Amino acid sequence: MSTYYCSIRTVIINSFVFFIVVYDTRCTNEDKKSIEQYIIKHNSCAVKIQKSSKKIKLNKDKTFWRNSLLSNLYLHDNFLEERKVEYNEELLIITLSKEVIETQDYNQINHFIVSKAESKDDIMEYLQRFEICVDGYDKDPRELYEIPEFQVYACELIDSFPEIIWFLNLKAGPFPALAASYFNYYRKTVDKPLVEFMLKCFGPLNLMTDQFAIDNSYNSQVTDIFTNRLQELFVK
Repeated sequence: MSTYYCSIRTVIINSFVFFIVVYDTRCTNEDKKSIEQYIIKHNSCAVKIQKSSKKIKLNKDKTFWRNSLLSNLYLHDNFLEERKVEYNEELLIITLSKEVIETQDYNQINHFIVSKAESKDDIMEYLQRFEICVDGYDKDPRELYEIPEFQVYACELIDSFPEIIWFLNLKAGPFPALAASYFNYYRKTVDKPLVEFMLKCFGPLNLMTDQFAIDNSYNSQVTDIFTNRLQELFVK
């Protein structure tokens, strides 16, 4: 019987069961492959998660890992050190050109913002970090929210990704233009477009924060800013 120098624990997160394997340096690639094959063979639903470009934060202590399914565990002293991430308040600017607006191209938004809603670390790191700048309408006498193609762009963005209010800096940038565009576009077909806008955003925002077990205080912070900004803009 082979002896492998590793520890295996199971962790349940949001109804997903993760096998977490910590290998000692004495484990060869063949050893690791054998362990992976054993896990997959005896757990038909198991799927190997590929390596990410981001480092994973491990906050458990050594006792957690030593209480393992497999014995003979040896850990490096620095392996379980907490990796701290400092909050960065620097705004990230996304410039949308007139062509992007007219062609309804959402690739930039998808790349820079929507993709940040796929992990808790990204969601927390990019809280209120993005600012959108619109370029190409300097000579247009109309306000952005009066331009039909911008109204369509803004409404499609909010309808498809209402969680964007978490990531956008609501105190700066064109948030008023986005909100006014939504209001102007739907006011002819919706009785209370402002209420509709709020409900449109609150539900998915709650779902996202619940899914990733984010402290409710952050949700409250965003919804308070969001509500206050709308009141400043539309409630006389």
